[in-house]
Amino acid sequence: MRKLLVPAGVLLAALLAATQASVSANPGLTVSVSPDIVNVGLNFAGDDVHIYGAVPEDAEIVVKVDGPTKTVKLSKKGKVLGLFWMTVDRAEVENMPAFHLVHSSEEIDNILGREDQIQLGVDPMSSSTLSQARAVDPDKGSDLPEAESSEFVAGLRDMYIRQGRYAPCVSCHNAPPVGSAALAEGGFAHSDGIVHVDNGQWETWVNLPSDAPLGDYTIDSYCIRDGQVIESDSTTFTVRKVGLVDSLGSMSKDNAVAYGALCLGIIIAVGMTIGLIFPKRRGGH
Repeated sequence: MRKLLVPAGVLLAALLAATQASVSANPGLTVSVSPDIVNVGLNFAGDDVHIYGAVPEDAEIVVKVDGPTKTVKLSKKGKVLGLFWMTVDRAEVENMPAFHLVHSSEEIDNILGREDQIQLGVDPMSSSTLSQARAVDPDKGSDLPEAESSEFVAGLRDMYIRQGRYAPCVSCHNAPPVGSAALAEGGFAHSDGIVHVDNGQWETWVNLPSDAPLGDYTIDSYCIRDGQVIESDSTTFTVRKVGLVDSLGSMSKDNAVAYGALCLGIIIAVGMTIGLIFPKRRGGH
């Protein structure tokens, strides 16, 4: 009996070791972020957020980062009577993220069909994101007609693109892998829109502008093989005000009179300082 138990124990140990080796060689999709809290102070000039994790072999990665949803007031300019350039229409766009970036390890059209891109909200034209937004009449609170609503929503997206808050995927054919000589020597820049994959690990960077929207950001990552999403994972990070910026922001909401008096005092002090540094010269005769 003992002679039978010994080989059985050895076989069981071998099977467990093989299983652990298989799991180690083929990790599932994971996603992490650093820092998970971005502090916005007086000297905040933007920041690079590092997003990284593990990935199964022979798979591509698509990462979507969505910022907080904000209500934005917009106005449309036009000529009145063919002479005067003035506001001809106004709207409030709701339910639209103030930040939306998509990064991928390969050009997204090469790894995922357009219908799947739209379903996941990662298509270059942000179709899914735009379809969830709505433009309302600021006076009546009712939805604008579809044509007008689409015009305002698309206009807000274009403004966000110019501000660096929205951007489509980029071509990633020549992306150097993580840990390569090109990476070690600074061969590519952070925030290049590419997910760099190497040896079961992936990473990318998202550049937050100096006016990054405050609030919670969601990171959704998708593992794709043969045109199909086989795994997904998500995490979050937060952008928040700290120090004097936070104090002034709270004052503007909680005590508007004191905030207005403070701003007026600062303007007067700046004006007096400029007057002392650059005194007005009197003309001579």
